[in-house]
Amino acid sequence: MYHLRKSNKPALKQNAVSCLYRSMKRRFFLTGISWLMAGFLAACVNPVLPSRYTLEFPELPPAWTAVLGPPSWKVEWKRPDGTTERAFYDGNGKISAGLSHEWPNPVYAWPYWPGLEPGKFRPAGAVYPFDVDGDRLVLSWRGGVDAVFYRELEEAAAAAVNARPLRRPRFFNWSRFRNVINKDIPPELCADLWLVNWKETAKTTISASFQARFVKAENRELVELQIPGDGPWLSPSPFREAENWRAGDTAAFPLGGAAETWVCPAGIMILSKTERLWAPR
Repeated sequence: MYHLRKSNKPALKQNAVSCLYRSMKRRFFLTGISWLMAGFLAACVNPVLPSRYTLEFPELPPAWTAVLGPPSWKVEWKRPDGTTERAFYDGNGKISAGLSHEWPNPVYAWPYWPGLEPGKFRPAGAVYPFDVDGDRLVLSWRGGVDAVFYRELEEAAAAAVNARPLRRPRFFNWSRFRNVINKDIPPELCADLWLVNWKETAKTTISASFQARFVKAENRELVELQIPGDGPWLSPSPFREAENWRAGDTAAFPLGGAAETWVCPAGIMILSKTERLWAPR
């Protein structure tokens, strides 16, 4: 593994969900909360909710498949008793998750490959019941952002002494959150939601009604580096197109505090404000 040399150049679906709403509404009514949107008023096809939901995984960005091949997945969710369950899925057969019907629940799915352990690339995910389709829970790359924001809200609420229960993720208005993100945040952030500082957004959200102005980019430093291998280069975000840099080119990377992994056919770069490493594959 080698240190990189810094360049000298200038720097919802709606079917079957409404019956779940009726069971959830009784619980939320006791707290005076009615966060469910009109989309949940579709006819109830089957009054018996599944005890488990088959997980449907998203397609990979084409460049990820071309360079890395099909992934395995590390999947995580909360059981009805509140404990965490984890599973590893290699793409063969099916995998299902048992989820509580009483409140929204996130599901996380991190893709991984030999030499690229779970967490190097951004997760797919879903928030139950908003991503339910019959007896399936449909995971997506956008749903991965929502699931991570759910976790950030949990952590922010736990750390805040006087957090209002309305702002806890199980009582959060997820339909409105998605609409605001789709329509009201800056286009450059909407194009790649992993540029957002979701931790700081969560800290603001637990003490006030969620607003588009809470969504701000993470503080990053633009650093120019010499490219050590031929592309295509894959970023850890599924929303960013692959870069066709060639060995010897100079490219600008927006680096934050946490290390990010970039991959090309020839090797792996690990980059942050304080760490710049290159490992041939």
